[in-house]
Amino acid sequence: MRTIKFRGKDESGEWQYGNLVRYKEDDGEEVTCIVATERCEVSAELAFVPVDEKTVGEISDLLDKDGNEIYEDDVIECGSRRYVCEFIEGGFEFRDLSDGELILKAIVIHSHIIGNIHDNPELKLN
Repeated sequence: MRTIKFRGKDESGEWQYGNLVRYKEDDGEEVTCIVATERCEVSAELAFVPVDEKTVGEISDLLDKDGNEIYEDDVIECGSRRYVCEFIEGGFEFRDLSDGELILKAIVIHSHIIGNIHDNPELKLN
C-alpha cells in the first residue's frame, strides 16, 4: 500500500511532515497546513502547522540507496548526474538537471539524496 505523506516548511524554516490540510479563514485567506504527525505522537491534540505553500511536496514512496524517503523536489545524485523528483501527470518522475530529460525510476536505488530545491536553490534546473 502506498504511503501518503507531505512535507512543508513552517515560518521558522523547519520541515514539518504529515498530512496536508488546506482551508479558508473567516476572512477568506487560504491557509496550507501540515498536520504534523511527529508532534501528534506527544500530544492528544492535532498539531496544525501553517507552512509555505511553495515548499509543499508529497512523498514519492521511493527510497534512495541509503534508505531515505524521497520527496517531490528532492535532488538525487547517481554517479556524476543529478536529478530532481517531480510529480508529472499523476506520477513521480526524475528529471536530469543538466539537460531536462526524464529517466527511469529504477536508477533511484543507485542514488542518494543531496538536497532539495528549497534548501539548495543552486541545484535547480537552469
